Amino acid sequence: MVITMLAGLLFVIVLVLTLKTRFFAPAAGAVALVPAFLAINLATLGLSHAGRNRKTEQQTLFTLAAVGLKFLLPAVLAVVWFAVLKKSSRADVILFFVVYLTISIATVVLIVKNLENQS
Repeated sequence: MVITMLAGLLFVIVLVLTLKTRFFAPAAGAVALVPAFLAINLATLGLSHAGRNRKTEQQTLFTLAAVGLKFLLPAVLAVVWFAVLKKSSRADVILFFVVYLTISIATVVLIVKNLENQS
């Protein structure tokens, strides 16, 4: 789990540094986005993991709640990022979705592994 998250974080850092030298300078946005997405995904993984030792009906409920949280909180973060903070330049949009996809893929892989271990 930790290796996947660190690999995703390393990918984001390398991508931001590459793009910063060629296309844009708002790499400081990654300083805010990466911890926000990590917190969201750790909450999702925590909720999913909390359901592992429950009854079968409750396991399903916890997994559904984790997936719902995984979709709801990034949407709220997107509204804050784009509407409230007015981060709508091309570089900020690319940064947001690269961070989102990198960390989300790692989280989905971990949730799927959790489901496979339960069966």
